[in-house]
Amino acid sequence: MSEASAGTFPAGCLVDPDQPLTFTFDGRTIPGFAGQSIAAALYSAGVRIFTRSFKYHRPRGLLCLTGDCPNCLMQVDGKPNVRTCIEPARAGQVVCHQNAWPSLKFDFLNIFDKLHRFLPVGFYYKRFHKPRWLWPIFEHVVRHIAGLGRIDVDHVPNCDSEIEHLHADVCVVGGGPSGMSAAESAAQGGAQVLLLERQPRLGGHLLFDGTDPAIIETTFVKLREQERLQIRSGTSAFGLYEGNLLGAFQGDRFLKIRAKQIIIATGSRQRPILFPNNDVPGVFLADAVLRLARLHGVRAGKRAVIVTDHDAGHQLAGQYRDVGIEVAAVLDVRTSRVVALGRKHVKGVIVADGKSAATEMIRCDLLCMASNPIPANELLLQGGMRYRCENGRWLPANEIPGLAAVGSVAGIKDPQSSILDPRSGVSDGSADHSLQRWLGGLAFGRVGSARR
Repeated sequence: MSEASAGTFPAGCLVDPDQPLTFTFDGRTIPGFAGQSIAAALYSAGVRIFTRSFKYHRPRGLLCLTGDCPNCLMQVDGKPNVRTCIEPARAGQVVCHQNAWPSLKFDFLNIFDKLHRFLPVGFYYKRFHKPRWLWPIFEHVVRHIAGLGRIDVDHVPNCDSEIEHLHADVCVVGGGPSGMSAAESAAQGGAQVLLLERQPRLGGHLLFDGTDPAIIETTFVKLREQERLQIRSGTSAFGLYEGNLLGAFQGDRFLKIRAKQIIIATGSRQRPILFPNNDVPGVFLADAVLRLARLHGVRAGKRAVIVTDHDAGHQLAGQYRDVGIEVAAVLDVRTSRVVALGRKHVKGVIVADGKSAATEMIRCDLLCMASNPIPANELLLQGGMRYRCENGRWLPANEIPGLAAVGSVAGIKDPQSSILDPRSGVSDGSADHSLQRWLGGLAFGRVGSARR
């Protein structure tokens, strides 16, 4: 029995334990379950190195579990650069590593890491252009080494794609608590609402932050009762264009969505914290450990050290213990210096007090970075919205007709008051009521029209 499935560890809310499956990874048969991601199944099977870094070919392990980083890129059924941490596992898949030769565990090009002092940024442009005859030879070598993944030009994808045009009064991007609340309010106000969510099911951080499942289910029931609300899960919005045109993918289907009002509720994300060796496998973003456990039913390790840069990071220790992970220490980089130990997997951390020369070594197999979240605001920036930093929080700085932000993407950190007034970009303490007033105008055509 694997470490992840030992004892009574739950299956994960995205996983169907009654539907086992297998796929192959580098010729090895990997067991998994329906709903589980490829990366989660690989991690449960003992895989810790998922790819190699682009330049120095340092080992890379799982980091974010949200598809926001390149640490899990693999080739799946002939398709390169698939983000396996969000790609569902399917029976019969053929998964292969990339950017490593001859194997992930032993990569010949890792020699570049040993020579990193002699390979600074841009060295290839500065060192090999003279004599002139050397550049064509070096260029040929670099072109064969560079790049991520390989494309088989003879491979014909076995898929049918189509384009679907959708229209709505309100389109909400993000199915977390703020997005669900906004969609429900808009539907109750008489608008035709389209709700998009990248995950297979709604809930956002409620699915992994320890929220009572009964509360989540009650919210789902209320949403399903809204006749004017259409929900598209498993859908990724990638672009916001002129005229409130939203581009999204749902499987192999390309969605072109036009809405009078677009509400972005994409939440926030954690960033890596800077310290030596912070890229070794076993170093996770703190929320990723909870996603792996509560969404996919896989425990990331046994003993963790949490590194944080803000006060709220200390609250994670209790959640880790709830999923069976011992917390050896919570370290604040505002007062301590940290160095991760290990090469192919983290083995511990050296802590130095910021005020003295005293050091301490703490053994662990997980090092979790709980950084102050930043808004996942790419769509808002594409739409012309700008941000200002105020007391450590990033808040919308201007008003865009037809575009609004709610929840943590709008700088609201309190999940109980996570609705932002879309008209002003300012939380006024009665945000639920302001949103209701704003959305109430939909029935009478008073909401701002699409941008021209």
